[in-house]
Amino acid sequence: LKSVPFMITTLPRPNAVLWILTAIWAAWLWGQEAAKPLKKFISRRRYDWAWHEQALRAGLSASHKLLTKGSRFVVLMPEAEPGFVGAALTAADASSFSLIHYAMRAEPGEAQFTFQPDQLTVEPPATLTTAMRLRAEAAVVEVIRQRGEPVRWATISGAAFVAFAEEHLLRAAVEESASDPLDMITEAIEAGCANSPQLVHVGVEEAEADSPRAGKWWLAEPEGAADPLADRVEREVAHSLADAPAGDGPDTTTLERHLCA
Repeated sequence: LKSVPFMITTLPRPNAVLWILTAIWAAWLWGQEAAKPLKKFISRRRYDWAWHEQALRAGLSASHKLLTKGSRFVVLMPEAEPGFVGAALTAADASSFSLIHYAMRAEPGEAQFTFQPDQLTVEPPATLTTAMRLRAEAAVVEVIRQRGEPVRWATISGAAFVAFAEEHLLRAAVEESASDPLDMITEAIEAGCANSPQLVHVGVEEAEADSPRAGKWWLAEPEGAADPLADRVEREVAHSLADAPAGDGPDTTTLERHLCA
């Protein structure tokens, strides 16, 4: 054990049809006894993010035992919607992985995380829910100031979960609410936004006014925020095209890599 210096994987999304067929194939190929641990996939009909977080935690905990000290574990996530990102980061932190690098995109939903196995003993705050609400508020305000424009829930949720992971609050949440830590964490993010005097909820229909996930969030006092991200992107595209030799502009991949940097 602990002989692997590097690991990379694409995390699976909940896929009831695939998992049911996998259980059936296993029984057909190896016999019913070998497939017995997979029988639960046949009877289960609902795979929510709370269940998925626990499943990912089991796999990540097993991976932790294989990785050497100082190794890297890279996780790729296509279709990285907020629930999936939250489940992955919670499972990783609870499995004793420290987040050291990350990149996320809302459209198309993509994420990449780099973890390092740790042996940290984390002392949780005296009042975890309050600490999470305050940290969520601070993370959301910071990401909005950096972007300089109203942001959607996917950006808000991602910023808060990353902040929690960096301070190992997700690990503490799993220890405090082992049955469904994601509910506790998400409620803390929603409360941190809804109760913040620094944030305002904009672009939301009256019928959805009570839902923090609807519409966008902006700063109550935007003075000091960066120029809007959309404007900065547009300027960089214009400069890149203007600086390119006549008739030989940058290809899409090169331009996108430059913009992300």
